[in-house]
Formats: sequence, structure tokens, C-alpha cells
Amino acid sequence: MDIPVSDMNASQVLSPTVWPTGSKVRLLQVPWDSAYRDVVAWESKEERDAWFAKQSGSWYATNFQNLRPGEPVSVPVPYSSVYKYNYLTVTNPQQPVTDEGPERTYFYFITNVEYLSPQATRLTVQLDVMTTYAGSITFGRAYVESGHVGMANANLGAGKPTDGKKLNDYLSLPEGLDCGDTLTPCAREYYNLLPMQSGSSTYIIIVSTANMTESPGTLTNPTLKTAQGHPCDRLVSGCEVYAMEVAEFSNFMSYASDYSWVSQCIICMYAFPKSLTVESFATADKVNLFGKVPAYRVNSGFSRGTNITGDVAVSNSIFDAIAKGLGDDADVSKMYAYPYSVIELATFTGNPIYLKPQLVDGDKIHLKAIAQALMPFAKAAVFPANYGTHDGDSALKFTFSGVSATGEVNITAGDFLDTAVWITDFPQFSVVNNNYITYMASTTHTRAYSYQNASWQQTRGNLQASGAYATGMNFANMQQENSERSLNASRVNTANNYQAAMSNAQEAATGGYVGSALSSISGAAHGAAGGGLAGGLLGATSGASGVVSTMASQRIAETTAAAQRDASNTAIAASMMNVQHYGDVSRQNAGIDYNTALAVNKGDYKQAVAAINANVQDAQLTPPSTVGQMGGNGFNWSNGLVGVCITYKTITGAAKSAVSDYFRRYGYAVKRFIELGTVADMMCMTKFAYWRVLESNITCADANETEREAMRGIMEKGVTLWASPELIGNTDVRTNEVRKDGKQYSF
Repeated sequence: MDIPVSDMNASQVLSPTVWPTGSKVRLLQVPWDSAYRDVVAWESKEERDAWFAKQSGSWYATNFQNLRPGEPVSVPVPYSSVYKYNYLTVTNPQQPVTDEGPERTYFYFITNVEYLSPQATRLTVQLDVMTTYAGSITFGRAYVESGHVGMANANLGAGKPTDGKKLNDYLSLPEGLDCGDTLTPCAREYYNLLPMQSGSSTYIIIVSTANMTESPGTLTNPTLKTAQGHPCDRLVSGCEVYAMEVAEFSNFMSYASDYSWVSQCIICMYAFPKSLTVESFATADKVNLFGKVPAYRVNSGFSRGTNITGDVAVSNSIFDAIAKGLGDDADVSKMYAYPYSVIELATFTGNPIYLKPQLVDGDKIHLKAIAQALMPFAKAAVFPANYGTHDGDSALKFTFSGVSATGEVNITAGDFLDTAVWITDFPQFSVVNNNYITYMASTTHTRAYSYQNASWQQTRGNLQASGAYATGMNFANMQQENSERSLNASRVNTANNYQAAMSNAQEAATGGYVGSALSSISGAAHGAAGGGLAGGLLGATSGASGVVSTMASQRIAETTAAAQRDASNTAIAASMMNVQHYGDVSRQNAGIDYNTALAVNKGDYKQAVAAINANVQDAQLTPPSTVGQMGGNGFNWSNGLVGVCITYKTITGAAKSAVSDYFRRYGYAVKRFIELGTVADMMCMTKFAYWRVLESNITCADANETEREAMRGIMEKGVTLWASPELIGNTDVRTNEVRKDGKQYSF
């Protein structure tokens, strides 16, 4: 039975749970559902109602219906006609209630359909709060988790960014998306530390323990002055450090070979880019190595130090370069940020660093270089001076007093050396030494002494031989003379003995003669006296016999003396001959010894000289040696790869498509408080806009708190607002663009 309108109270009329008699009910099929994943952002109630008015299929309620929450409602429509619908609208007739106003339309999701009878069906419905109260819902200040408002940020601008700072301010929040494991280069630039220029772009640096600017002398009179040390590249060095042009290298090596006693003092020799040295260096400290090869003494301010002068603005806009890799996705701003895009700085040594585009201040990278040239500390850093800067960040300057220099430190704003690529392992070269020349030079005075000593030994030996010869000759002559004197004395003695013997014999004979004569006279006298003539004759005879006997004895004695004399003279003569012969032999032997000694001394001299010459000849066969060592990264230098390569990389393939499509569909992470406005205001894109909001404040005078809470839940869960129902499920996400005529969100 129909309930008269007059019997209905106002509370029933004003509630969306009441279908008064005469309500117009429409059954529809709509592209959105009760999960509220999709919501149409009606510009106004009129736009909403106009769209629904175009939809067919309606009937009028003849009886009052009270929709209790959670309970179904029966409708006089066959099940076969209802089951295909998911939505219905109820337009209440205009009521004679002062504060009710014009007719109201309520919108419901059909969540369940039950068969009751051939002409009746039971429906479970749920009020569509977003459509029912369209045009009257206003969201206040809310914390936006994510959504297309990130794309529509007026401070950022749509599409390709123009400033890394803006990219960092608004699009640096992580999304937690799988970016794949590959970044593909899309553009490159190269900052060459060995640029083409007149002459070489490289210095050859020499570190030596000898002062190589002093005259090295000659091979026969070499000189060597020890290094005294000096300040070198803001440090100190006990060695001498020189830099020469590459063009002088061959000339230097030629002299180094000739003066190897100096070149052997070289500790190391290596290459160093001119681009890392100060421009004023070439005009100072000019010297000549070996007095002949032009070079420079490396002073305290040789390389680029703390007062950095190198500043290279890379030509390409980083975002233009990245856009090449993004291709069709270049309009998605967040794709220009890390981890979807990176900037690689590399020196081709296997240790690149990766820069986040959003941390670059501006749209170009500014490279600076700082270096130290003195081995073993030699290295260079190249870093982006405009990377990692923040509002309020500025360069830091202060003075310092170092080991050998006082100056100003200039620490640029940003990350400074924490994001630097380092160039180390400068190529080192060996110096070949002629060890023969080194030997000759190092033994010059020793060899001169050896030659002098050999000559002196010969001279001394000859002097000793001459002395020995003279001594031998004198001794032989002295012995001969002594022997001759002795023999002559013997000869005199023999003569004297002979004369004495003769005198003695004569004396003896004279005595015998007298005795015999006396005896004869005495005998004769006695005989005559005693015996007469006979006795006298006997006596006389006896005396005569004595005389004869004496004479015989004298003769014998004289003969014996003569024989002894002759024998002695013969012996003396023989001895004299022996003495003369011995003297001759002694003198001959002395001559032989002298000649032998001369020959030996000559031979010893030749052997000593031969030994010296043999050492010299052996030194000629001594293989050359090297000082310093081969090392460093010669590969990169030989191939001209001494510099910094800037490579712009992006994710690629399926990962790029997946990430970009996600952003196009769901927008970016925002995590900011934003004043939202109406649902129509929140339609910041041309076709759809995704929002996920926390802590939202809602104003909707027509809805109760439960319905407003449902609205909050819809926003907090995440919802896509659509410009029109026809777009739901039929829109290519790549055709959705930032709306230019809507509310401008700036945050």
C-alpha cells in the first residue's frame, strides 16, 4: 500500500536511506564500482545529472522503501532484467518540506542481486558517497602520500626538468620500484687532461738524488754533486725534482747515457699532465740538465692545489642528454632522477662514481681539478663543483701553513672531494745506464792509481835490481880484491918465508962451516997433539966432512925452501885464478839476476796493466742497468684515455617501461601537506588523477560523519579521479597529461 507523502516525516525525506513513493529509480551499468578504485571527478552536480540523464532504463517506485543499513531492498523488476546492472540511482520527488529544496538524487552501487519471484528481485545496495555528494565535497589541507599532483606541481613544471635542484626538491623520494639491474649509456662527454696543443700536453718529471744542473765533468774527470733538496709542490723533497718537455726526452736520454754516473742517481721518472699544473710554472725556475737539456725545477706551486683554477662546464645539459635515453618517456619528470637515471664519472680505471642528477645544481656539471705532482704522493682529483649543494651551502675558505707553503684553501660548496674520481698510477719510466761508462767514471782515479802503481812497482823493482846488481858486483869485486890481497900477502909471505928459509939455511950452513972448520982444526990439533998426523988428518977429515954435510944440508934447505916457495906460489897462482874465476862468476850471476829482475819487473808491470785493462774490457761487456722502474697506468696514456668521461645512463628495456607506466598511472611519491580543494580541483590531469591522501579534512554539509569517514577512507586507500566515465578502463596512460586550465598546485 502506498504511503501518502503527507504521512512521511522530514527525517525520512532528508535521508538517502529513504525512497519515497514516486521516486524515480534507474538501473545502470557504470564503469566504476564499490571498491572506489575509480571515482568520476564531476565538475558539478549538473554535469553529473546530465550524464545520468542520458542513461536508459528506469522505473518509478509505487511504495515507500526504507533502506536499513546492511539490509536488501525489493524491487518490482525481474531478476533477468536486473542482474546485469551494477548501479542504480534514486531521484526523490520534490517534497513539500520547507528546508528540503528541489528533488534529490542518490546514487547506489548494487553489491548483490537475489531472485525473489518472476516479477521481483532483492537488491543489496551501497550509497555511492562520492557521486551522491559530487560538487559539495571539499578537502582541506591534507598529507598527500602520492599521486599525479607530483606531476602537476607548478614549481617543477611538466616533462623534462631544467634544474637539478627542483628535481631534488620534489622528485627525489624513493618509490620502491624494481629498476632492473642495467643502466644503459645514452650520451657521453669527455674532459681530456691531455688536450691537443702546440707541443706536448705532458711533462716528464725526474726525481734525482744528484744535482743534475751542475756540470757532470768528463769521463776522465767526472764530477757529481749531491742534491740539497728544496720545497716541491707544497711539500719538501730531499731530492731534486725537475720537469721537462717530452720533446727533450730523447736529448736527455742521450746525455744520460754519456753521463751515466749522474743518471744513475735518478730515483724515478714519470709523466704528468700539463693541464694539472699552474699556468705560471713554465715561466719560472728554468734550468739546464747536464748543462745542456732545457728543463724546469719543480717549485712549491707546481700543480693545481687548494686554490683550484680549473673549471670546466660540460657542454651538454644533463637533462637533454638523459632525454635521449628516455625516448618516449622523456615527458616523465621523475625518470630524470636517480635511480632511474644516473651520471657516471669515470677515468677508465675500473672505479667510476655515480652521481644523482637531482643533486646537480643547475642543468650542467662543472668540473674542477686538484692535483699533487710529487712522487710517491702524486695523484689528481676531478670532481663536480656544483654537486650536492644545498640552500645556504657555500664555499669554505681559510688559510693554512703547510710543510713548505702557506696559502688559501678553497673548499667548494657541495660534496667536494667526496665525489671525486682520482687519477693515480702516472706512467713511470726507467733510465738505462751504460754501466761501462759508469764503471769507467767511477774507477777513473782508481785506475789512474793502478797504472801509476804498476809503473812504480816496475820502477821500484828495477831500482831494487840495479841496487842488487851493484851490490853483487861490489861484493864480488870486494871478495876478489880481498882474496887477491890475501893471496898477494901469501905470495909475499911465501917470498919472505923463502928468504927466511934461505937465510936460515945460509946461517945454518955458515955455522956448520965454522963448526966444521973449527972441528977440523981442533981435530987436527988434537990429532996432531995426541995422535999425530993421522989423528990430525982424521980430525981434519972429520971437520971437512962436517963442512960437506953442512953444505948438503944447506942445499937441501935451499931446495926445500925453493920447493916450498914454488909450491906456495903455485897454490897462490891457482887460488888467484880461482878468485878471479869466482869473481867473474859472481859478476856474471849478478848480471843474470839483474837482467832477470828487469824482465820480471817488466812482466809484472805488463800483467798489472793487463789486469787493469782486463777489468776495463770486462766492464765493456757489462749489460746496461736501469734506475727507476717501469710502472703506472701506461695503457690509458698510450691510448689517450687520460681524463674524465661523463656518461649519462638510464634504466632500459622492460624496467624503463614498467617504471614509467607506473608513474603515468599512479604519479609520484609526494609526502607533503597540500591544500586540496574540491574533487574537481583535484582533477589535475586531463584524463585521470591518482591520489593517496592521509589526514585529510573534509567539508561536505550534505553528508553525515559516517559518509565523510567513508570519503576519508577512499582517499587514504588511494583513488583515481576520472574526467569522465567513458575514460575508465579505456584510457592509454601515455595520453594523460598535466592539465593546464585547472587548479595550480604549488608546494
